[in-house]
Amino acid sequence: MFSTQSEIAEQVVRSLLGALPDMKRGLATRLAPTRNLAAFDAYLRGLHALQGSAGKPDSEGAIGYFNQALVADSGFARAQVGLCRSQLSRFRILRDAEAFNLANEACLKVRAMDPALGEVNLALGDLQRVQGNGKQAIALYRKAEEDPSLRPEASLGMGLAYAELGDRERAVEYLERAIALRPGNASAYSELGYLLYLNDDVPGAIAAYERATLLRPSSAGLWSTLGALYFYMEDLPAADRALDRSMKIEPTDGALNNLGTLRFHQGDHAGAAEMFLRATRLSAGDFLIWGNLGDALRADPATVGESRAAYLKAATMAQPYLELKPSDARATASLAWYSANLGEEARARELLARAEALGTERAEVALLNAQTLTQLG
Repeated sequence: MFSTQSEIAEQVVRSLLGALPDMKRGLATRLAPTRNLAAFDAYLRGLHALQGSAGKPDSEGAIGYFNQALVADSGFARAQVGLCRSQLSRFRILRDAEAFNLANEACLKVRAMDPALGEVNLALGDLQRVQGNGKQAIALYRKAEEDPSLRPEASLGMGLAYAELGDRERAVEYLERAIALRPGNASAYSELGYLLYLNDDVPGAIAAYERATLLRPSSAGLWSTLGALYFYMEDLPAADRALDRSMKIEPTDGALNNLGTLRFHQGDHAGAAEMFLRATRLSAGDFLIWGNLGDALRADPATVGESRAAYLKAATMAQPYLELKPSDARATASLAWYSANLGEEARARELLARAEALGTERAEVALLNAQTLTQLG
């Protein structure tokens, strides 16, 4: 079957050469992206890993498969795109500066391999977006959407980019367009839900995440976020049910982090610390979880002396992340809080003011800044 597909691709290329004489190489690449069966098999496994069996991307697994594909066929541009997007996924999940540098390297390499490939513009758009360069990202997504098969992903990317730029109205418009183009896309509903949450429309966010869990009921991450939103609305029984379901699917770092937050606000600081510590074992590079662990240790008189080490780890990880993405207001306010607990008053005040000036995620920034100012007296 694989051989037949390549033969058909060759015939199509030959039949079009009279009308499109300068496009032989590009057509051949798009119609038969690889002729190596092992490379194609590894590529498909990489795509599956990137989707995630429990709704959370297995970025590490995907990176391994895409590298296997490129070892088998070094010119397989779509596998290189997959490598770029996997590293970006890792950066988003772990907030790891090294992952961003690897993603940047992979994306630049694929642009040299086949700059006309639509997936290249999609990947480069993602790269610009996660770095906080919304306008450059939108320009790349517009190029990507010239390929009809990529319009749902391009619309989703543009929605997220407009959200980064603070244009919430257009962000919602593009996310709703992505849903209309692909109604079964749970990711689009989850991104819409998060945007509605940032717009202080928590009931709307809950409705969007409930729809996402209907579309992808096996996603531990979606149930975990839904549980956090129920908790935000003080519906503790619903929060417990959603978080319990998430944990039964897979004990992810996100679910453990949300359960820790629930325990913390119930006054069970030792139980919260245990959850956060378990989460760090699954996601050792996420500074927000280390910061939450510091909070739980600080709140318990028996462990207050251990909190400094957790805050120091969180601060050390947050700094390189913010050098890559200085537009992240919540992360900036979080680093101000860690700095205040480490006795670095001048730095805490400077970061606090910077987070406020960014003007995004205003409720979370206000809460973190209030904590920081209280700590500073």
